[in-house]
Amino acid sequence: MINLRRAAIGGSILASLTLAGCVGYHSYPPTPEQRARESMGERAPVDVMVRALERVLVLHPPPTGADFAVNLPMTISPDRYAMVAQRVGGQPLTPSTANLPTYHIAGVRVRNSKAWVDIVWPAGNGIDRSTTVWLEGGLQPWAVQRVQEWNSGVIPTPEPYYIMRAEDATPAAPVEAAPTPTESAPASTAPAPAGESSGRR
Repeated sequence: MINLRRAAIGGSILASLTLAGCVGYHSYPPTPEQRARESMGERAPVDVMVRALERVLVLHPPPTGADFAVNLPMTISPDRYAMVAQRVGGQPLTPSTANLPTYHIAGVRVRNSKAWVDIVWPAGNGIDRSTTVWLEGGLQPWAVQRVQEWNSGVIPTPEPYYIMRAEDATPAAPVEAAPTPTESAPASTAPAPAGESSGRR
C-alpha cells in the first residue's frame, strides 16, 4: 500500500515536471549558451509578448485616437507577427506603418513558469523609453507580476523588422500598349497639267 502511494506521488510529480517542461526555454536575443530556443512564434513567447504589450499600452498609451505599430523580433513568422499586433489592437510594422508611434519588443526570456519582456515605447518628441515586465504562468494564463520603468537609452531601441502584407505591395505600373503602325499615303504619280514645265523658256 505504501509503495503504491509513493508511486502515485512520484507519478504526479513527474507529470507536473513534464508539463512545466513543455513551456521550455525561449530567448531573444539569443543567449550565449544557446540552450534556449530562439523562435518567438511558439505559444509561450507569443502569449508573454501579448500580455507585456497590453500592460505597457495601459501604462503608456499612444496619443488619444492614434493608431500604433508593433515591432517584433525577427525570429517570428510574418503571420504570427501580424497576429500579435492584432491581439493588442495595433498594426505590424511595415513600410506603410513606419510613421506610426511604435512599440518595440527588445528582449524576451521564458524560463518555464517565469518570463520577462523588455519593451521600448514612444515617450513623445522623438524620445523612446523602456519598461521590463515580469510575468508568471505557463500552465496557467500568463499574469504580470511587476513592472520596472527605465530612463531613455537604458534599453536600446531595436532595429525595425518590417513585414510585407498584400496591401503594402506597390502596385505594378500599367504596361502601355505599343503604338499601332500607320500606313503612309502612297506618293502621287498623276501627270502634271498640260502647259506646265519645271523650267522657264
